[in-house]
Amino acid sequence: MQAQNEQHIRNTAREHQYELFLASRFARDIDEPAIWSLLALDYELSRIPSVTQEEMIRMIRLTWWREEME
Repeated sequence: MQAQNEQHIRNTAREHQYELFLASRFARDIDEPAIWSLLALDYELSRIPSVTQEEMIRMIRLTWWREEME
């Protein structure tokens, strides 16, 4: 299951942050998954305003992400 999650994160980073994904290829192999995770998180957070127009729903989504990171 963890391999599937890592693959999903890698694909999200590659599809939505392609230039930064390419730059991450210069990092050490051990650091790449962490970089891809940050790129995928950045994408997910940046799309919140386009997903809903309701301020309360936006806040709920941001709160959910914050709690997941803790």
